[in-house]
Amino acid sequence: PPQTTPASSAPADAEEPTHYDTRIVSPADNAAIPMEPSNFALQAAWNPRLASGETLQLLLDGEPVGAPQQTASWQLSNVYRGEHRQQVVRLDENGAQLDASAASIVHVLRRSLNS
Repeated sequence: PPQTTPASSAPADAEEPTHYDTRIVSPADNAAIPMEPSNFALQAAWNPRLASGETLQLLLDGEPVGAPQQTASWQLSNVYRGEHRQQVVRLDENGAQLDASAASIVHVLRRSLNS
């Protein structure tokens, strides 16, 4: 007969912790964004679905962009030239962080003098 040894030392009646997966889908890490018009969309994905009251907050260089929301995309405009760090944070109904995506970097490029 197969042995039924528990995979962990946690009690069998312990609730399984939720495994969150929050990530930035686009732009890709280290993406180059043209300076003109310096607008771009950011797409996120997450698992499991947002529970009632949960929201997502976009951070650009550590600062919140807009209000927390329940949709997967943000439209960024007039982003300054240079390197920017972006991260999506999953918040519970009280605003406490449940999960965060890996930080990714975008490079907003200087306008070409040839154009």
